[in-house]
Amino acid sequence: MAEMDALNEVFKSLKDNKDFVFISVTWDNDEAIKRVKEKYSLLFDIFPVSRDECDRLNFQCGYPTSIILDKTGKVKYKHSGGSSKTEAAREYVMQVVLPQIKSLL
Repeated sequence: MAEMDALNEVFKSLKDNKDFVFISVTWDNDEAIKRVKEKYSLLFDIFPVSRDECDRLNFQCGYPTSIILDKTGKVKYKHSGGSSKTEAAREYVMQVVLPQIKSLL
């Protein structure tokens, strides 16, 4: 949850780039997704999948896991875990995740 504002910033800054797609997956149901999207004013899509599918998609690495794929679907960056402190989470997203994304665009 600490990363949500920064992830929203990343989405806003790249949403008009046709080579960029931002999604999130969760095992939560549609109602829980709606509540989280409203609470954090999230702009990106969140898709419900089973717990097993979440584990498969993040290589059973725990949560949160950030995965960046290139245009061919090849994993170019993966990181699991993160800070529960908003500023540290924002710093990670803006200084690590965003440059990784931009390097592929």
